[in-house]
Amino acid sequence: MTEQAIVPWKNLKMDIFLLVLAIVVVAVSFFYDLSAKKHDYFQRSGAVMTVLSGYLAYQGLNKYWTKSARSFERGYWLRTSKNQAIIDFCTLVIALLGTLIWGYGDIIFNKLFL
Repeated sequence: MTEQAIVPWKNLKMDIFLLVLAIVVVAVSFFYDLSAKKHDYFQRSGAVMTVLSGYLAYQGLNKYWTKSARSFERGYWLRTSKNQAIIDFCTLVIALLGTLIWGYGDIIFNKLFL
């Protein structure tokens, strides 16, 4: 027997904040570098995005381990909530984007905007 876990958005406020923070850091760095006509901060913002996604992934794993331990006590497994699955997908996306920006941000910036 399995059921869908229910995690309201209000319980995911910190995760949402960190996702938005990662995007804001990259956006601010991008527009700053665009106005200064260089790529220094944009490329480094990819590292910040990657670190934030790593922390979010770590938090997600803690949630899964806790859910797993409670499943043994309960006697059945709860599937991941839809809201948590959205957070997990966004975490994966910002991890990939952050790594891409971190590694190739200077090339991307120079080819497209300079």
